[in-house]
Amino acid sequence: MTYSQISTNIQNKKRPLFIQPFNLFFLYYDLHVMIYFEGHSEYESIEAMIVLNGEEPLIRGIITRHDQTQIDYINNKPLFDKMKNEVYLTREVYFTPMEFIYNCQHKEYYLEFKFSSIKGEAIDFIMYTVGKPSPRYGGLINPGGHSRHECLPVMWRDRSTLASPRSRIIIDGKAYSIPVKINVPPFFKGLKAYYSEGFSLGVLTTADVSAELITLEQFAGNGWSFKKGDCIIEYHINPQSDDFIIIENDSISKEIIKCQISDMKINIKEITMMDTRTQDKKISIKFAPALPDLMLMDDQEQFSSKFSISINDHRHLLDGVVTIIRRYPKIIINLIPKNPKWAARRVIKTEISHQGQICDLKSIMLNTSHTQL
Repeated sequence: MTYSQISTNIQNKKRPLFIQPFNLFFLYYDLHVMIYFEGHSEYESIEAMIVLNGEEPLIRGIITRHDQTQIDYINNKPLFDKMKNEVYLTREVYFTPMEFIYNCQHKEYYLEFKFSSIKGEAIDFIMYTVGKPSPRYGGLINPGGHSRHECLPVMWRDRSTLASPRSRIIIDGKAYSIPVKINVPPFFKGLKAYYSEGFSLGVLTTADVSAELITLEQFAGNGWSFKKGDCIIEYHINPQSDDFIIIENDSISKEIIKCQISDMKINIKEITMMDTRTQDKKISIKFAPALPDLMLMDDQEQFSSKFSISINDHRHLLDGVVTIIRRYPKIIINLIPKNPKWAARRVIKTEISHQGQICDLKSIMLNTSHTQL
């Protein structure tokens, strides 16, 4: 069946929903800063991702607790609304004003931001670098155990350096100790605190959402429109040939889904999320073979595919397998990372069920040391 025939079936409602099953988003930040500290009863680190928009930078601050859960603080209301309504994060996200000072005119960079936590704590993050950031210290970032029950992060920094001993974390007027990362007396001391430029953040997150297919006349035969909560998510079809289409969606990131057409089925070859500000920074997930059209799988049908994740021009940063089984009325999908090793424990299990024009999607992180897939 060609695209033109599928288009007719879409218009006449003769085919079921098309579902992209992964809750993926991507943003590119000019800066990323992070300080680990000791002695606080609840927190172990504070970081920020920053877009330098003149006098009012966009700042996404993150506090990590000892149990590895995280709290987001965002100073930009439009981004806050999008994060709450379109990304469907299962973690805490709050809007708050922030003070910001930044000076990169000297060899030792200086950056400071202040805000109030949801508990009313006065947070003061002060960083001085040991020198200018270098590509030598860039690359793929190991997130450790941070947010291990919430997401699979894929993060790349173009250039990086450590913070100097002049750096401080102050909470409610109390300064907390920052551990030393590298100490070569008397020549060099760098703290367990990082300053990075060119920070790409791609995240596959857990989710618990319900989507309703909305039929709008302007989309008849050319796409779908879903209602998720209070948001309308529009998918537009851009046919390339009778056996290849691109499906696009503009939200917090621009979503581009490359699909091959086989019989009546729309099979996913690649999912790309592109930063809407830069228009050239992106994360891509490729599948080989292409993922099947989920809603057209037979009951008890099983499928497996290899996947590979790239950021910008950096290929094969993370790879693994995807397994799918249809157990009516559910579709069960396991995204199982294999490499690098730190990613292997962050398996994402997604269950999809649908009735009529309503589709429910729930995904969780599995601890593969004791959980069967």
